[in-house]
Amino acid sequence: MKNDVSRNTIRAAILNAKNTERKSKIVDFFGQAIEVKQPTIGQLNAMSEDEKTPTLVTLLLEYCYVPGTKDKVFDEADKSELLQLPTGEWLGQFNKALEELTGVNVEVAEKN
Repeated sequence: MKNDVSRNTIRAAILNAKNTERKSKIVDFFGQAIEVKQPTIGQLNAMSEDEKTPTLVTLLLEYCYVPGTKDKVFDEADKSELLQLPTGEWLGQFNKALEELTGVNVEVAEKN
């Protein structure tokens, strides 16, 4: 069976996906609503290259936004403070949101 779809058609459709609005989920983070946005491939790639920062801190820095904006909640200056936060229900909600947005099981990915 002959495929009528060209390489350029496939590439254009995939590469134009960067213009698609990213999905997001609102989660409770210590009583505050934050928006967890679907990561880009670039963000995931940057995360894997930064071996000095624990994965969870990188996820918090990269994917947590003030709801309805493009403003990130945390920045590099918050790393040491984030490391001091206690875990709790928020972690499960955060992991679930990331799993839904990426299709990746976060706990399994961290082990690998």
